[in-house]
Amino acid sequence: TYRLTDTLHVDVNRQNAKAYCMLKDYKTAVSRYEALKAMGDRSFTTLYYLGISQYCDNWPYGARDNLLKAHEKSPMDVNVLYYLAKSCARSSWKADGVAYMKMALDIATPKDSLITSLYDGLVECYRYYPKAAPYEYIEAVKKLYSLNKKYTLLYTIAGIYDGQKDYANAVHYYEKYMALVPKD
Repeated sequence: TYRLTDTLHVDVNRQNAKAYCMLKDYKTAVSRYEALKAMGDRSFTTLYYLGISQYCDNWPYGARDNLLKAHEKSPMDVNVLYYLAKSCARSSWKADGVAYMKMALDIATPKDSLITSLYDGLVECYRYYPKAAPYEYIEAVKKLYSLNKKYTLLYTIAGIYDGQKDYANAVHYYEKYMALVPKD
């Protein structure tokens, strides 16, 4: 209703166009975003959602052009890279599609050192939280062990099982720990 009284209000038109995109009415969304571009709107949001709407409306060439401009404005946005890669793959820039998707994967996939640090932090948090669910704590320690192979973590796991009176698992992990302790 507001659009009927003020057709030039950029924020209202952006919200309206995005609403059509979210409702999967991509033809209308494209039309509304193109009108925004005609009014001079070159914002990241307009370029991004116009690109997605064009991609979903089976127009990868237009999608690529707009998503490329959105990528210039936000080069580390995984979602932009994802749709840009798919648009490229469905148009004449197939090699670029692969490159953009690899770039998205590289950004989205945390490095092993980061994951190890995060699990180390999680284990530390569990250690200081006595009301923590013990089996969640054990899973966190097991994951940290799988990442860094510090044999002392097996002793930690055994101790948690021991505290839960799960003696079979406690003995199993104490034995695994002792097998890895250096003889000296």
